Amino acid sequence: MAKYICYQADNEAQAVQIFDSWATGSGGLLERLPLTGVDVVSLDWIVDMADGRKRLGPNVAVQGNVDPVVLFGSKGFITNRINDTVKKACKGKHILNLRHGIKVGAPEENVGRFFEIAKGLRY
Repeated sequence: MAKYICYQADNEAQAVQIFDSWATGSGGLLERLPLTGVDVVSLDWIVDMADGRKRLGPNVAVQGNVDPVVLFGSKGFITNRINDTVKKACKGKHILNLRHGIKVGAPEENVGRFFEIAKGLRY
């Protein structure tokens, strides 16, 4: 993996992402992650966004952390969860997303609602 990332960087990649969906329990390591030199840390829905933001500090961007199951709720519920996540992430340095993507069977109109609300956000 390191060799491939170096290859990407040598060929002018503007960003690379190391994604390990099997990594669990890393919420206890958040204070240590900025020491690795990363620019962005993805947080899953198990970690409260406000707590994660505080523990990572202001210089590391956060990505996430809306639970994909939210897409099975009402449109109001989806909107509230997005707004809550964004508020807790504070202004800037946040990439809103569903932490593990869209689950099979999620209603298409709810997926559309997620993107509609996300695109309308202004920091």
